Amino acid sequence: MDRTAYYQNFGQQLLEDLLRRCTEQELQAGTLLETEDLNLKWDDMARDYLRDAIEQLQEYPEAAIAFAGFIGLALAQGWDENWEGTQNLRYCDLLSERGFDDLDEQVLQRWLGLSLDSEAAKRYNKALLTCAQTAIDRIRNEQIEPQCVDAFYIFAEAVRTLFRIGASIRLFDLGYRFEKVSNE
Repeated sequence: MDRTAYYQNFGQQLLEDLLRRCTEQELQAGTLLETEDLNLKWDDMARDYLRDAIEQLQEYPEAAIAFAGFIGLALAQGWDENWEGTQNLRYCDLLSERGFDDLDEQVLQRWLGLSLDSEAAKRYNKALLTCAQTAIDRIRNEQIEPQCVDAFYIFAEAVRTLFRIGASIRLFDLGYRFEKVSNE
């Protein structure tokens, strides 16, 4: 298997695992909800996010991975409410003066309008931190030497997967569903 296929396979397996877990917690309905708009927006933000996340990885691995899910929450909210205004959003626009450190709180309060002690905020925190821990466990199971090329790409794939899960969770909460359409 070539390296690109290996990374993609890792990401797909992680996605399936996280989707199953989120469905069990009634945060999803078994199918990933996503849009090309959101995935392309992640592609625009990923480099800047990864630069910050890698700096945090050693001390705060869960946050380094989970915070991508919070970006997914924020962008899904923006996609639903006002994509015209959200599509030009930059990664730095999601940050406060504290930078990466309170990205989760910024998303919950500023972008979703939630109180940090609300049940919804606690549910998002728990879900995304659990997903991040699952991703960390899967990364460790790969037994990749730290700070090598494979480690970077597997980390990037895990972060991308958390972004997709975060966006899907928010779209689900906003009422989006896949429905069978009759051709009659």
